[in-house]
Amino acid sequence: MLRYVINLDSSTDRWDAMRQRLAALNITAERISAVDGRKKTDKEIEDILYPMDYEYRYLFPRLLSKAEIGCFLSHRKCWQALVNSNEDWALIMEDDLIISDRAAFYMNDLSWLPENIKICQLSTHEPDWNLWVKKETIKLSNNDEIIQPLDKAHGTQCYVISKEVALAALKYSEKLLAPVDDFLFSPYFEINKHYGTYRIQPAVVTQFEEGSVIGERKAESLKAPFYVRHGLKRFLIRNKIKRMCRKGVNIESKFI
Repeated sequence: MLRYVINLDSSTDRWDAMRQRLAALNITAERISAVDGRKKTDKEIEDILYPMDYEYRYLFPRLLSKAEIGCFLSHRKCWQALVNSNEDWALIMEDDLIISDRAAFYMNDLSWLPENIKICQLSTHEPDWNLWVKKETIKLSNNDEIIQPLDKAHGTQCYVISKEVALAALKYSEKLLAPVDDFLFSPYFEINKHYGTYRIQPAVVTQFEEGSVIGERKAESLKAPFYVRHGLKRFLIRNKIKRMCRKGVNIESKFI
């Protein structure tokens, strides 16, 4: 299994901290130079994003910020590196992480992962984050569980991904519509529909309070017109997800 840490060239302190923390767990990782979306020109941004009048804009009714674009493109670099390699799996990490001592169990190898699961989050967006999940869980040998979120499972801080999913992710992200965590783990989008969303519970990774320097969500990003944000298509898909959630249970995504 490959192990990647996404890190801006200017954030040497974060890379040093990640190397030290991983070394303490006897884990090595390769640094992936992050894409700084803030340096993209308006023309480059226009070429990267689906336009505001895109027919599926209702799935994510605003444009991405430059920071979100940089974050997404950085993850794409990791997926491409996996696809170009002889390995079948990669562990992908951002550089703003709090990593539990328990993480080595999941980061050293994938013997814990059921064969039918092709992508799995090891992180939670923040401790005690509430989310809707399926009632059924998968019990692991260390007494942790694998849960299956039914709604948006925010966060790409740390996850394992198979080459099969990486290929699909590259295919579906030639242009960008939504942030990378929505793209991978939201029921609105194709990766979730084909491969599901799975997460370790309790998580072994969370993020620092200050969060990522390349992918912060921006409230001031340009929003789609009201009729798109609150139109029939979005209402119907949101209602479908709510019905799925009512069949599950609401839990706190823990970090230990």
